Amino acid sequence: MLFNWRRAMNSFFLRFTEGVEGVPRHTISRELVGGKMRILYKPNEPMKEVQSRILRFLRGCAPKFFSSSSRSGGKGAVQNARRHMLQGHAFKIDIATAFPSTNVRRLMSEIARQVQTKYLHAPSEDEWWEFLLQYAVSKKGNLPEGALTSAFLFDWYCEVFLDRELRMVCRTLSGWAPSIRFTRYADDLVFSSLFRLGRDSKRATIRSIVCRAGFKENYNKTKVVRLPRDTISITGSFVGGSSKIGVSRAWLKQTEKMLYQAQTLGVTECGHDSSVIQGRVLYLLDVLRGKERLSSLEEKVLRLYLWYANATGMDSGWATKTLMNKSRPVENGR
Repeated sequence: MLFNWRRAMNSFFLRFTEGVEGVPRHTISRELVGGKMRILYKPNEPMKEVQSRILRFLRGCAPKFFSSSSRSGGKGAVQNARRHMLQGHAFKIDIATAFPSTNVRRLMSEIARQVQTKYLHAPSEDEWWEFLLQYAVSKKGNLPEGALTSAFLFDWYCEVFLDRELRMVCRTLSGWAPSIRFTRYADDLVFSSLFRLGRDSKRATIRSIVCRAGFKENYNKTKVVRLPRDTISITGSFVGGSSKIGVSRAWLKQTEKMLYQAQTLGVTECGHDSSVIQGRVLYLLDVLRGKERLSSLEEKVLRLYLWYANATGMDSGWATKTLMNKSRPVENGR
């Protein structure tokens, strides 16, 4: 009796869709996000379930993403900035329109190969492509903004077509000097070194690799700085030549505004995602680890968060402990 490969493939993909109630689909809308009009793919509940299953499965098969800091949640942004402390020079590149520029079809052979190392009758790259086109990839073949799987697939794509080559080039360009440090947080690429990163040649080599991966550089956000004379913003943190990092006042004011709107308008009516607010506060708390005293604005943000955590049932232990240990002492007579 001949082995039915098509039936085997259908049964393989059943693990992602079996038992899901309803029809998985996206709602496509155009919204203003971060001052730019973006096309968002909002999954309904059945689609979220399918994408969550795909995400859990692929995480178990993917290689380690050595250069990416974005898989560590709110702490990843701070860890990403800390890797570049006490350096002399920094070079930052921002990828323009990261998700729409990702050619996911190029990644299918890598996904199929990694899955085949763990499963005997695993699908081919064409079969993975047909399946992901239904649930995780747009009709244009790129990553839809809003899908639960997009950030992970973007990290995997970058590891294969961008990060590996950049790590190798950083070791080559360093020569006899200490290696150039390279990290990537989502679409932000940062390079730092104790020595100059070259006038044009080294940076041109890095830019050519970014171009070969299918991305375009956002020249408006490119920064070349000398530390500690200048500072550079890395994933929201300001890094200079010292061993400490900090967040900008504008970022703190934005966080305060979001929490104040939640308090005055209501948690659900304010329009801010609770995971976004929690992520910003966890990020702030991680930055404050190396600080002895809180500023008045930092203290205000944390006190607003205590109310928000109580209203939403979130854990506020870390914020409470930080306020107790690092709040400014109250002077007598005031």
